[in-house]
Amino acid sequence: MNLTLSEISKFYERTHQYEYKELIFFKDLFLVPIVLSILLFLLRKWQRKLPSDLKPYYIKAFLFKLIAIPLFLFHHTFIYKGGVDQFTYYWASNELIQLFYIQPSLAFHILFSSIDTFNISNLNFEISHFIFAPNESATIKFTAIIGLFTGNSFLVTSIICSFLSFLGSWKILEVFNKYYPGHAKILSITCVFIPSVIFWTSVISKEVYCFWAMGYLFYYLIDVFEYKKYKIYNFFIILITCYILIQVKVYILISLILAFVFFILFGVLKKIQNPLLRNIGFPIVLVVFIGGLAFVMISLEGALKQFALSNMLETIKTNYDYLTQEGFASSRYTLGEIEPTLASISKLGPAGINVTLFRPYLWEANKPITLIAALESFLTLLLTLYVIYKSRLKLFKFIFTDKMLLSIIIFALVFSLAVGLTSGNFGTLMRYKIPMMPFYYSALAIIYFKSTERKPKIEPSIDQK
Repeated sequence: MNLTLSEISKFYERTHQYEYKELIFFKDLFLVPIVLSILLFLLRKWQRKLPSDLKPYYIKAFLFKLIAIPLFLFHHTFIYKGGVDQFTYYWASNELIQLFYIQPSLAFHILFSSIDTFNISNLNFEISHFIFAPNESATIKFTAIIGLFTGNSFLVTSIICSFLSFLGSWKILEVFNKYYPGHAKILSITCVFIPSVIFWTSVISKEVYCFWAMGYLFYYLIDVFEYKKYKIYNFFIILITCYILIQVKVYILISLILAFVFFILFGVLKKIQNPLLRNIGFPIVLVVFIGGLAFVMISLEGALKQFALSNMLETIKTNYDYLTQEGFASSRYTLGEIEPTLASISKLGPAGINVTLFRPYLWEANKPITLIAALESFLTLLLTLYVIYKSRLKLFKFIFTDKMLLSIIIFALVFSLAVGLTSGNFGTLMRYKIPMMPFYYSALAIIYFKSTERKPKIEPSIDQK
């Protein structure tokens, strides 16, 4: 499937006007108000079905995300003028959209073909290589599909993306609010009002699709396995969200599934009435689960490449080596030498978790946006220490007697480990770590609730008086 000479000429003419320059167009004056009106109408309609304690935060949270769009554009246009992935995704997706106008069958073939079976060498014209890059292809294709319905406008596509990520964050909030009622205000802050999450998911990005998929997957897994809602729709959403995460960032899916398996196993163990058997059962189940997980991942060497243990370890090393090279000297960090082995990864595990949660340190900030990230990391450290101080010796009791709390902490730590070892520089780390934040901050909030919870006083009966 190729283009004729006249079609190639038309393709280059159409794509040249967008290439690496224009982001805002005259058509946005009409499209932006129309799309915003539709989205706000939908939000007001859905707001009526929400619990009363969550309603005040619904529209506000989305409006906060909208404010972040001009802030992002200002920063990445006038302050940071380096390569910006978010803009690259748009310009590359534009090429697919322009191709759709010229030869729809070829555009659809590229959209729905695997990069392993159909790549840039199959074409007789030049097109962005990012469309066929393993780490970028899915994001560009998802963006192109949205762009077909948004007039190929960067602003409108970004608003839709911002809307999707908001819905994902909100689903996480709904789960926590249902599980821990009476704390809607604090949980809304930890789930949908985190500044860095709002900023990095305000425009086209990998994180946008990950947040939508992660939030919906988390919500519907709980719906199915905790509340026994066995609906076809729920299973369909689970399959779709798993597919998106596999295509964009598979380690989010692995971290979430790992945490959710603990959620299920811990729930089964809690049903054991005998305390001795229950206490003995937990470490046994833990060892069996870790051994089983390792066996499954090794067994997948010849099947699903994304989940093969050797491939995952090799990817960690490759990403780390690339992002810690001299080209990233201004913001890079190093944790030491990494080898694609479990022993090496385990050895650097604590450092990887630490860098994700608490770095960059204040003295490591060398530009404005890194300083903001350093302040956020410092605040995270202070909050963590404060919660530990408030809970004291009850900390582990709270964690190991609450399957939801244990599960989201496992997700946050496993995710932090993966991100800390693969980011390599603080610029990348700022974006990569945001899917962890709603879970980690909510875990801190839940521990705080538990540590300050007062048991109701039991009034003596008339006979006791």
